[in-house]
Amino acid sequence: MTKKECEKIILGLMGTIREVYKQYNPDGEYLTLSIKETLSFNNSHWIGGNDEHKPVDITFFQDGGLRTTNNVNGESIVTYYDSAEEYFGQ
Repeated sequence: MTKKECEKIILGLMGTIREVYKQYNPDGEYLTLSIKETLSFNNSHWIGGNDEHKPVDITFFQDGGLRTTNNVNGESIVTYYDSAEEYFGQ
C-alpha cells in the first residue's frame, strides 16, 4: 500500500466517524481522534459548548480492552473493560 492509498482510506474512515458522531450529537462542535498505542475518541472536555451534555470518551487498547469516561455531576468516572463485547453487553 502506498502513502496516498493509506491516507485516502484513513480520510474516508474519519469522515464516516464524524458522520456517526453527528447522528448522535448533530450540534456537536468538538471531537478528537488520536491513534498512538491506543485509539481514542473524545469530546468530553468541551465545557460550555454544545457537546458538554453529550460526552463521548472511549479508548481502545491494543490488547482489545476499553476505557470509558463519563462525567457525572462534574466528576469523571473511569471504567475499564476487558473487551468491546463486555462493554456493549451491558
